[in-house]
Amino acid sequence: MNILYITEILPYFPCGDGFRLVAYNILKRLSADNTIHLLAFYRTNADLENKKSIKNFCESIETVLYKKPSFIKKILTFFRAYSWDNEMRDKITRAIDNYNIDIIFAEGANIGQYVYKIKNLPKIIAPHDSSSARNYQFFQQAKPGIQKLPHLIRWIKSAIYEKLIYSKFDHCIVVGPNDADNLKKLLPNLKISIVTNGVDTEYYKYNPPDSTENNIIFTGNMSYLPNADAALYFYTKIFPLIRKKITDVKLYLAGANPADEIRNLANDKQVIVTGAVDDLRTFIHKSAVYVCPLRLGTGIKNKILEAMAIGIPIVATKISTPGININDGNNIMIADAPDEFANKVIELLSNQEKRLTIAKNARDMVETRYSWETKVDEIKQILNQVKGRSITHHKTANILGIGLDYLMLKDDKVRGDVRTRQSNYAKSLTSFHQVVYSPKELGFKKEKWADNLYIYPSNSKNKGSFILDALKIASRICGDNKIDAITTEDPFTTGVIGYLLKKRFKIPLNIQVHIDFCDNQYWINLRKINKIFNVLAKFILKRADTIRVGTQHEKDKLVKKIRINPDKISVIPVNADLSKFREVNGIDIRKHYLNGKYDKLVLFAGRLVAQKDIPTLLKAFKIVLTSRPSTLLVIGGSGTQEQFLKRAASELAIDGNTIFTGNIPHEKIPQYLAACDLYVVSSIFEGTCIAMAEAMAAAKPVVATKFAGARDLISDGENGFIVEQRDHERMADRIIHLLNNRERAKEMGIAASKKIEEYFANNKNIGKVIELWQKTAGIQS
Repeated sequence: MNILYITEILPYFPCGDGFRLVAYNILKRLSADNTIHLLAFYRTNADLENKKSIKNFCESIETVLYKKPSFIKKILTFFRAYSWDNEMRDKITRAIDNYNIDIIFAEGANIGQYVYKIKNLPKIIAPHDSSSARNYQFFQQAKPGIQKLPHLIRWIKSAIYEKLIYSKFDHCIVVGPNDADNLKKLLPNLKISIVTNGVDTEYYKYNPPDSTENNIIFTGNMSYLPNADAALYFYTKIFPLIRKKITDVKLYLAGANPADEIRNLANDKQVIVTGAVDDLRTFIHKSAVYVCPLRLGTGIKNKILEAMAIGIPIVATKISTPGININDGNNIMIADAPDEFANKVIELLSNQEKRLTIAKNARDMVETRYSWETKVDEIKQILNQVKGRSITHHKTANILGIGLDYLMLKDDKVRGDVRTRQSNYAKSLTSFHQVVYSPKELGFKKEKWADNLYIYPSNSKNKGSFILDALKIASRICGDNKIDAITTEDPFTTGVIGYLLKKRFKIPLNIQVHIDFCDNQYWINLRKINKIFNVLAKFILKRADTIRVGTQHEKDKLVKKIRINPDKISVIPVNADLSKFREVNGIDIRKHYLNGKYDKLVLFAGRLVAQKDIPTLLKAFKIVLTSRPSTLLVIGGSGTQEQFLKRAASELAIDGNTIFTGNIPHEKIPQYLAACDLYVVSSIFEGTCIAMAEAMAAAKPVVATKFAGARDLISDGENGFIVEQRDHERMADRIIHLLNNRERAKEMGIAASKKIEEYFANNKNIGKVIELWQKTAGIQS
């Protein structure tokens, strides 16, 4: 792939600048199987001299001198978030003309303004963090009065910039969940992934400091406001408390460009301000404890990962660690209040064994989760997916969809990524018309939700009248528009509508199957009408032109039970953005629920309905408590069985160890998953279980019943455990095993995360759905 890589500062190595280091490591590994054409701003002639360190990674390198805007230019361009350079724009144009570029990778928020108007090329923006989130922090932290005004202006300008510019990109990559959440609030339809920074574990070899002196170190570019603020805050509020207990303690502030107020701290004989250094590792090895007392800033902190890799124990504020898989007291110590922070530093300085234990745990975690090879593999997958999406866009279809619940599409906060997913489908189609069930009393009207996504609510008296209402609306759509194919959400009610439309208008039909229904006695016995639906669905599926199922197990059953041609059936799981579930901090939620009373947390999150068979989980948990009485079961969600389940927990005498949270907002699910020790699914039937996939993406071991989706995703004993439906004794046994074997649970969680990455990345599900619909319509991809 020919990649035009544009970055706001020339990368090279070695250097002490985190932004340069990230770009250097990405370039180094992307170049192994791609052709890189690099365009970068540079600041000094020294930058150009260091260009040789990346020469072997790039087919071509073009640089533009960054020109600091004059006072007059700042006034003239007051409303711009970033300064503009015509030379950079011209060089980008020439590179596209000369190098047969396949995709553009814009690194840094500033670069977005040069790329967002480019058409006919897929493009990715990687700003690292959210500028508006960072500037809002600065605004909040500034002293009251006129000093807040510049930060307020920067915050407003950066929010407008992100909303205008990022919306024109095919994909956005950030390094932390908080940044992703902020951008999602600004741009709900933005396709965004979280790819945390990595660390070069060869360069930062594990070599725990052997200093016998009570030295503390903080590193970073000391001209950067969050670092300067942290250094001054630590010296004035925390360092005096440490000195009271350990009188010979010394503080190293190591990093380039210290302002005068930082330099002046060196007047204290127990403070060493180094300025720029050739190799920070030398100073880290002189120290016993690394501190990171940040109060401002966004994105992942390279300094934390590097210190962990080297093997020095860390005390940090919570804001210092977003996107890093920390475990307070295990691989790091977290403190925000000055006295708490000081006490934890004192504890480490006074206890060499604890220093070594925390340092070793941190190194193990970094090796497992933060190698640059792993991180760049994630970026490669995104590049391939975006490139693949752009290929499928050139031949499109007009699709009529039937069946999605209007309320489910309406609010991603409640239902997850459903609306975003439909908008992404629409981007690859000429037009996408959706007829959806909605209750008449809500009075919904036809809406246009995206450039070519049209929603037609049925406004039905009840679900029984939906068939006639939907047929009337869909027939009008087919009469007024060119429709190439029809897709229905199930082979039942919506399948009947699709079949009748196919017969009348001679339009090809695609049926989607999202549950394991076919001759499934658990499903058939759930409701009397399901016996009729089972027969009806077989009739409808035989007459479909193509079928989409979520799991291989479902496909095998349809081929065997209904004798459908396997070539008509495509296995395409529901598309889900699982990047947001990786590297999330769940400390607050874990502390809130465990509250010093419990030591383990088992989680289920989903609808509280008969299909989920929560009574089996409750029976299993009663057995778990006989072996692990300090375990807490958290059940998140609501549904028709909620009150029944609360009574069942009380009757089983486990209500003291069971919490029903009600609905958990979807944006909070990643924190809940990060907080738990394992996740349990007790469903009697499912297709692709997104909740389980999310838990696996969060690197949590899963105990699941033997439904179709679990058979596809879980290799029993390797990345989770599978038990028979309603076997509460075996379920309890597997839960106890994981609670008692922390290392095995951790290994299974890591294996689960890798399986999910491979499964969802390889399927490229949105592109595959579009290809299936085009195949249904007789359009060649």
